[in-house]
Amino acid sequence: MKRLKPCVFLVIFFLSCAKTVPENLIPEDKMISVLTDVHLASGTTSANGDSVIQTISTYLNMVYRKHNIDTALFRESLQYYSKDPTLLANMYEKIVKDLEVKVKELTKLEEIEKRQLDLEQQRLNELKQDSSISLLKPMVPIIWSNFKAYKYVVKKDTNKSSVQKK
Repeated sequence: MKRLKPCVFLVIFFLSCAKTVPENLIPEDKMISVLTDVHLASGTTSANGDSVIQTISTYLNMVYRKHNIDTALFRESLQYYSKDPTLLANMYEKIVKDLEVKVKELTKLEEIEKRQLDLEQQRLNELKQDSSISLLKPMVPIIWSNFKAYKYVVKKDTNKSSVQKK
């Protein structure tokens, strides 16, 4: 009988340590995608400086709708994956890689946009320089002495610039 008690205790101990997989566990690949979106949402709210509590809950609800899950399922799955630190660490390595890819894509898009803006500015400058049309630039400083208003017009010509009083 004395030998039976430790054996029963060990059997109960090992059975309690066994992993119980939740019924509706989010698959690992989908959980990686969900966690990536969750971290993007939290980063967006902290970068914008918005009311964090309201904004993060709004973004999280959008993430849950995108992946067709609810808060309870997300929390239950996250608790399950958190019980295995090596699995969770491997998942986060993939999440970091996904985020790095997204950062590179955004950086490329920003570079393309900057090049397009530079080209448009260059074209605009070329049009200003090559234009044979005189550009009139009204300058209206109002002088209130003696209640007189003066209007100055600068007429830029290709040959010379002049200031005329009207």
